[in-house]
Amino acid sequence: MNPQKKVLILIVEGDTDLAVFSSYIKEIVDPERVKIHVTRGDVFTKEENFGKEATEIIKEVTEEVKQEYFLTDEDIFYIIQLCDIDGIYIPLHDYHIQPKGYFGDKTYYFDSHRKRIIVKNKYSKNKLFETWKNKKDQQDILINTNEINGIKYRLYFYSLNLEHFLSNEIIEDIDDKWECVDNFVEKYPNLEDFKQFVNDDSNKVSDNYEESWHLISNETDFFSNGVSNVNIFIKDFSE
Repeated sequence: MNPQKKVLILIVEGDTDLAVFSSYIKEIVDPERVKIHVTRGDVFTKEENFGKEATEIIKEVTEEVKQEYFLTDEDIFYIIQLCDIDGIYIPLHDYHIQPKGYFGDKTYYFDSHRKRIIVKNKYSKNKLFETWKNKKDQQDILINTNEINGIKYRLYFYSLNLEHFLSNEIIEDIDDKWECVDNFVEKYPNLEDFKQFVNDDSNKVSDNYEESWHLISNETDFFSNGVSNVNIFIKDFSE
């Protein structure tokens, strides 16, 4: 690697996240000075990470990138993580068992009309709640974490998930998710367009990082408008 270049590690949950953010981020950072390495997967819901310290999980992700690209901590100038809120703040009494429904390859889906989470059975209900509680506990720690191994770190969110934020619709089918992403990128093809979208009052929670997390954690209706705090991420990196 060019010794002049620094590395930005971008942790996202899936390929659709990368499809949306990759082009915008490339407009923010100087490609002559910064190399972006992307790692995918919801690291907080993986069973092998249950019981681990939140910062240890991010350290492991960072270590994998370092080993793959022969990097040191000094080569990395920032770790950015983008995450779905999912149902981590939705109370257990809003989980409802319904054996038949549109589950696809999942054990649950979001019912936006009745504002509840539909699960297949009691086991799925308890398992999902436990998984998301673990994710919440991990994120609660990382919200207040500014550095990991001396590397700057920030955690940003969209609620309930990326497609909900982009379209205000809760989309379950993977083909429909990709259609949503394709339509969004076509409608907002460059960084300036994207800035206008994320800074619209109906799409953002706050312009303050700490307040944005406080407000989303105390939200009572997660099923209406999709929101995010990526406006803060874009602002911080555009300055």
